Amino acid sequence: MRRACPKCGSKKIAEFMYGYPADMEDWLKKIDSGRYHPGGCCVTGHDPKWHCNACSLDFYKLGEVPPWAAEMDAPDGAESPGSR
Repeated sequence: MRRACPKCGSKKIAEFMYGYPADMEDWLKKIDSGRYHPGGCCVTGHDPKWHCNACSLDFYKLGEVPPWAAEMDAPDGAESPGSR
């Protein structure tokens, strides 16, 4: 089963690649294939896992709360994402 974007439903999903590439030519081929998306060299441990090539949404593993979402205020009576 192919992963689908939680925003637009597209199945054109790329996995993020983090770190400095040892083989730039191979790295660029992977990016051009649409199966991978560059994530940069700095890894924080709270980085997106996938990128939607259709709507550009970056999203995370199921159950993982991105750092910016944990800081958001929840509506009255609701739990904030980081309080679980």
